[in-house]
Amino acid sequence: MSKRTWFGLLTARYGSYLFLFLSHAVGRQRLPSDRLALLAVLLLGLVGIASLIRRLQSRRQIAALIAVELGVTFAAASVVGEGAFFLLYFIALVDVFFTFPPGQAIAIAAGAYALLGINFAAIWRPWSQAYVQTMGSILLGFIFTGAAVHFAVEQRRARERAEHLLKELEAAHARLQAYAVEVETLSVARERQRLAQDVHDEIAHVLTGLLVQIQAIRRLMRTEPAAAAARLATIEEAARRGLDEVRRAVRAMRPEHLEGVGGIEAMRRLCGQYGERTGIRVNFLTDPQAQVTPAQEVLLYRTLQECLTNAARHGRASTVWAQLTDAGGRIELRVKDDGVGAESVRPGMGIGGMQERAQEAGGRFHMSTAPDAGFEAVLELPHANARAPVG
Repeated sequence: MSKRTWFGLLTARYGSYLFLFLSHAVGRQRLPSDRLALLAVLLLGLVGIASLIRRLQSRRQIAALIAVELGVTFAAASVVGEGAFFLLYFIALVDVFFTFPPGQAIAIAAGAYALLGINFAAIWRPWSQAYVQTMGSILLGFIFTGAAVHFAVEQRRARERAEHLLKELEAAHARLQAYAVEVETLSVARERQRLAQDVHDEIAHVLTGLLVQIQAIRRLMRTEPAAAAARLATIEEAARRGLDEVRRAVRAMRPEHLEGVGGIEAMRRLCGQYGERTGIRVNFLTDPQAQVTPAQEVLLYRTLQECLTNAARHGRASTVWAQLTDAGGRIELRVKDDGVGAESVRPGMGIGGMQERAQEAGGRFHMSTAPDAGFEAVLELPHANARAPVG
């Protein structure tokens, strides 16, 4: 139970105790001093019980304390004799339904209702019209109070379950992110190892054969020129095979969308296809003088691809502007969207990877965002003819 809810219940409880005492101390139903003093003691006892119930953790101890509370309530009602003493039973009823499951709470409430009937039997003759009407009205009050408290308890438990589930989901999401990073790292390492192994097995084999052939030609050039020429043809074929293997390994690290077309044209196609798939308008402008290396083509393509993905996935953008320029001794790709933006961005695998690849290429990647101001990313790379990296 929240502190605010508990404070509200305590205020209602103590207010009811004070009202009952004052109504019999200065009101029309004023009690004799001895009975008023006894009522004050019993009400103070109920105050003490209320403070203890909150501190106890054992349900068995709380059950015993509520039994004492019902006994003190019955005694206080007997001292009052008539008036609003039935309010004390409603207060106890709230404790019962807050503490016990519905079945047990209903059983205890039935016992409290029986005690209340005994109190009213001391005022009216049992089964008289006044007795039946009053007990019927209070029964409806018991039912309404019990249902309302039970609903409040279920709401609280549902909220606690939802909060617990949310914490579990957040923990699972964090573990999943860590696992994804680990998988990506392992995948990259394994791919690099595979490529290195392929290059080693194929190229080393070819180069070793070339070395042997060159050594043989050196011996044959003086004595058998014709045989040396034949060996040169063999070496040429082996060198060609080695070059093909190198190209194959390089293509394995290059996006297939860049095959057969220039990098800028591939980026233009990417924007068009992305707009068709997502419905987001993508405006892509390029500098006709821009000249990029094959390695820069891959980095520019991957950066544009990541920015477009983020615009739809996180930014919920409707329009994206992308511009590639070649000026000031550097290549610059600037991508901006009109999405929702954010207070800040914590670099994940996508953004973190772009920053790392930009640094490896001698450039830099930076971004800016704000709530309702969209997201802007800028990749700067050194010009193909520049010697110094971008600062």
